[in-house]
Amino acid sequence: MDKNDLFNQVFDMYFDKVYSYFAICYNRNIADDLAQQTFFNVWKYMKRNIFFEPDSWKAWIFRIAVNVKNDFLRNNRNQITTFEYSELQDTELKHPEHDIVDIVSVKHALDKLTLTDKELLLLKNNGLSSNEIGEMLNIPASTVRSRLAAAKKRFKKALHECGVIIDG
Repeated sequence: MDKNDLFNQVFDMYFDKVYSYFAICYNRNIADDLAQQTFFNVWKYMKRNIFFEPDSWKAWIFRIAVNVKNDFLRNNRNQITTFEYSELQDTELKHPEHDIVDIVSVKHALDKLTLTDKELLLLKNNGLSSNEIGEMLNIPASTVRSRLAAAKKRFKKALHECGVIIDG
């Protein structure tokens, strides 16, 4: 398969997931910029390394997304970049199966968490395994699992404080 065709296929498969990863924490303009930067980095790497094929495209792309996010955070420490509630209309269109109140509550609850908790929950929510997350964050998979369990408890508590009750 031609590298351009492969890139287009990978882009089509993962762009929305990467965008969603960023959109839960940042406004749509920043999320779009970060997602585009992620795929620009993917494209550059694929062009330089013609025979490259990762074991897991999803894990590799999310590793790049995490790096893009970390670079963004380092470069924009003093700027406000969180979700803006005025953007709910776009969120509602992207997630028609969710009630708008639930989307606001989830975003508000996530804002209450530490960056580490958000990172773990969002990576796990995007289908990455504990091993893959551990490789990205340079921690053992067992540590990922224990930190994820604690992050889920904190997220559940934050949701409860926002008026959303989760069974279980």
